Amino acid sequence: MDLGSQFRSAFGGRALAALDRAAALSAPGRAVDTLDVFLALMVVDAAAAWNRIWLEFGELNASAVGRYPDPRPEAGERWNGQPVTATCGQAIRAAVLLADGSDLMPASAGVLALCLVGEPTTAASRALAATSEEAHCVLLELVQEALVGGSWRDISSVLKQCFDRAADPGGPTGEDPDVQRFMKDPDVQRFVEDMADQMEALVGILNQFLRAGSPAESGQLLEQHPELLGLQVDKILAKSLKDAEEMRDEPGVRWLRERRGFLDNYRRLTGQTLPAATPVQRYGECPPDDHVMAHSIVEEPGYMSTAIRCEQCHVGYLVDLRAAEDGEMEAEYFVFPADGCDAISREIIMWAVATCEESFGVLERQGISVRRSTPVIGWRPESLRRHTRFIGDS
Repeated sequence: MDLGSQFRSAFGGRALAALDRAAALSAPGRAVDTLDVFLALMVVDAAAAWNRIWLEFGELNASAVGRYPDPRPEAGERWNGQPVTATCGQAIRAAVLLADGSDLMPASAGVLALCLVGEPTTAASRALAATSEEAHCVLLELVQEALVGGSWRDISSVLKQCFDRAADPGGPTGEDPDVQRFMKDPDVQRFVEDMADQMEALVGILNQFLRAGSPAESGQLLEQHPELLGLQVDKILAKSLKDAEEMRDEPGVRWLRERRGFLDNYRRLTGQTLPAATPVQRYGECPPDDHVMAHSIVEEPGYMSTAIRCEQCHVGYLVDLRAAEDGEMEAEYFVFPADGCDAISREIIMWAVATCEESFGVLERQGISVRRSTPVIGWRPESLRRHTRFIGDS
């Protein structure tokens, strides 16, 4: 059973990204365990209050992988085609049950982390040396406070109930009774199983392509599996790339762009271009005279976000202004690249920084003090997602 197909919609963005990352980085055939996913959470949710846990238990790193196996090995379950230990699969199901029963759906990164250490015998708990009853209780309290913001009075008992229910993969899932009856229909079950098998096979082959060690190996996989050239794979890569950009995972962004670029070049060489389901967008920064700029403003009490980007290649900048308690304004600004690019032209960087500084100067001449950050070059900030409607400047 592929848990990725079954529970993908039950997890929030960062939790899902951690599970996908752990599966993608695991060696072929090696089962993903609770420690693998916990370490992936540390990367994708780096802004969380992990330090509160490290002060008590010491900071984890990748050297712990393989030294603390989960107690229950692989039992046929997978995530994105990659095998997972039975312990990890139970923790994933427990996270969904905990979030569903606590009105916290979709399950957050913090809820997933809590369930990865939900038992003192998991690899994640053992790596943190939280195997005694006292140490494990302290760990659960810290994780729920620092990463979830929860306040369960007896978190150990709550988790035990979730783990007991999650021990049966076919047990309750918290779904609506009508949905459960529908899903038990034999024809529906056959259809779902067939689609899940197809998706599992596709994701497994895609993982092989992503881990290919040479252009020759990549090309051979594409020759043997033309389904990798389809629109579905392109959508999976686009979603993974967007998640990596939002998490500022620079190595992951470069890796995914290189893999997507290889696919695009192979399609062009073989004449197997994707169907144009939407208007074709250009990739790469426009020549300087070809930019068509548009702007968007999002305002809330004490906050204003302004974004300007090219309508064709999407290179541009964003400024977030927040009112501070002392009456000053705090400014963060970002210069982000065009679609499909890592680099930004010197002309765009100079224009963006000069424009932002000129805007700050206008505010200061009006008597408003502005504390500005150092410009962040090359990343799309999370707040850019709030800009959904750009108005042309021409």
